[in-house]
Amino acid sequence: MAKLAIESRGADIAFFTPPGPLFPSVIMPQRVHASARTVAEYAGTLSKISLRRSFLDALSKIQPIKVDFHSGDDEIFLSFAPASSREEEAFRTVMVVDALPDGWEFSNEERREITVLIADALDLLERVTPEVGTALRTIVGAFLIARLKHYEGGSISNLMGAIWLALPTSRPAMTFAEIILHEYVHQCLFLDDMVHGIFPHGEDRMAQRDGEVTSAILKINRGYDKAFHSAFVAFVLAIFYQKLGLADTMNGFLEPLQVTLPQLQSKSHFLTDHGRILLNELVGAYVHSVAPA
Repeated sequence: MAKLAIESRGADIAFFTPPGPLFPSVIMPQRVHASARTVAEYAGTLSKISLRRSFLDALSKIQPIKVDFHSGDDEIFLSFAPASSREEEAFRTVMVVDALPDGWEFSNEERREITVLIADALDLLERVTPEVGTALRTIVGAFLIARLKHYEGGSISNLMGAIWLALPTSRPAMTFAEIILHEYVHQCLFLDDMVHGIFPHGEDRMAQRDGEVTSAILKINRGYDKAFHSAFVAFVLAIFYQKLGLADTMNGFLEPLQVTLPQLQSKSHFLTDHGRILLNELVGAYVHSVAPA
């Protein structure tokens, strides 16, 4: 996972454990905005006008893969097709394909339906998790919307600020909300790793046999960094569904953490000191969430 030579300025953001169901602090506005500000300072794009614009302009300046975030807009830009060859590279990179596949484009009618579904999904996230909604709009500049068989979407660390969505119009707004929240967690961890450093080793090293951990999402062995991400995603989605009152769905995300979290702890040498703080906080939040009332 690529890192920039960024040093965090100012006081460290405190970790906290408020009562009741909680999200990990790494996805909360206080930490996300502080990290976004650090990136903008590093890139020389920080202004008093808008942290969103400052951060997205910083990404456009320092990332090797380019996307037009329309950073002057308040809303997340919906890109249904690349507007240039460099944006086509962004689509292909996040979709992990050499060429855009047959049937990747949504029809005009589907685009209208997806636009409504995304708006409804963002509205749901902001009503259920207003703190997440605030930070999401700060660090996510664009949804890259393209169909790919057997996939629902994704994010990559060298294209922060952009989330790929591949859901068909047959899926409900709640599923769109889940995928957006899922990918937002990845974005937060990419950002935190960029600023503070979570993993001392490269992706290839963590993918070796001794670095493998059971993914809480896919339930298969994956490299340490990917399993680490999966644990945060699973826990955040569990709390999201708990807030919606959907206990069975919540438990479906919590149960795999019984396997993943101890494995991550047993191989915590794949983490920096900062990474271990994040993991310990997640474990504490998990224990709190499953403790008897």
